[in-house]
Amino acid sequence: MTKMNVMTATGVELSGYDPDFDIFADPEDAKWEPAAFFGLSGADIKGMTASQVNGLLTAGQGLIARAQAIQAHATRRLSDLRGDSEFVKDEVALALSSSKGMGQPQVWRADELTTRLPETLAAMERGELDAYKADRIALATIGLDDEHARKVDAHVAPSAKGKDPVSIQRKARRAALKLDPCGGTERAMAKRSDRCVKHGDDLDGMSQLWAYLPAETVSSIYGRIDAIARNINTCDEKRTMDQIRADVFSDLLLGKVEGNTRQVHVQVQVTVPVTTLTGADELPGDLAGYGPIPAGIARKIAHYPHSTWRRLITDPATGQLLDVGRTRYRPPAALNEYVRARDKECRMPGWTFRHLPDGTYQVTTPTGTVHITEPEPIAEPEPQLAKPTEPPPF
Repeated sequence: MTKMNVMTATGVELSGYDPDFDIFADPEDAKWEPAAFFGLSGADIKGMTASQVNGLLTAGQGLIARAQAIQAHATRRLSDLRGDSEFVKDEVALALSSSKGMGQPQVWRADELTTRLPETLAAMERGELDAYKADRIALATIGLDDEHARKVDAHVAPSAKGKDPVSIQRKARRAALKLDPCGGTERAMAKRSDRCVKHGDDLDGMSQLWAYLPAETVSSIYGRIDAIARNINTCDEKRTMDQIRADVFSDLLLGKVEGNTRQVHVQVQVTVPVTTLTGADELPGDLAGYGPIPAGIARKIAHYPHSTWRRLITDPATGQLLDVGRTRYRPPAALNEYVRARDKECRMPGWTFRHLPDGTYQVTTPTGTVHITEPEPIAEPEPQLAKPTEPPPF
């Protein structure tokens, strides 16, 4: 990075800010010193290009992550000084000018990071993971012993830089389920006893209805609501899709839906290794739109009376999808489901996606910003045999 001294509109001298520097030209060199970053004013930022502003956003998030790591250390130190008193959460909430309810998550995160998740904490200290992303890893390790939690931490955190929270959480959950498959199934089955429906009042004559249900049930319910809504939506429809779905949801529960809704078919896609289906191992399955599920739950779904099975072929080395069985579908439908199964993410209108030879995607936003993303494997890569270091004795 080119070093230079710049006077900002507020009269602060910055060292290390180059107005011609492009964050995306050399991302590894794009490191702002805190003094330079916090010395910027709104007037300085107004003169920046789109690439420089994107770089500034990235740098700001990195500084936030570093600050949150320091907060974690400070919170843990306070717990030590107070002998892990139950009132530490209240003291933390007071220090943060926050509610008591916000103090407990801060204490919990600090405990997890400083005792079970050293790699995640180190990534925060480097500015690669903020607290929200760190929580995705920590939550995935709940129920694991310390040894398994550290293995998940070591597997996920070092490669989490630049990943979105959902990808991080799914990778962590998959690793946790591989390490403790029986415990994962037991926890999932126990959670089902907590299913419930609740409602709460909101402003301006509105309320909320909330349900806590198994993931595959929610996927089926939403899929049915969405399918009916899309059948209703026509070129003359003035309601948005969200409004139509809300009305369909209400009408279904109140018995007001017109027409034969039984003809609406909903498909919930669960990818399960054949070895898991046969009970040869306990590798996790994958529920489309949700992510990893325990092997026991995946087998249960696969053996539902109306479940159908279809063959998927994946690359043993990478876990990426190579082919989808077309026995039950015409090619266009099979191609659509191939893309859905392979990508497992929504493609945004106006964005262009180019599938590169190495299996990654080049994503170009409507403003021209280019990112490289790597799709999650649809199956667990198989361990590769080590190459022999000596020639065979023949």
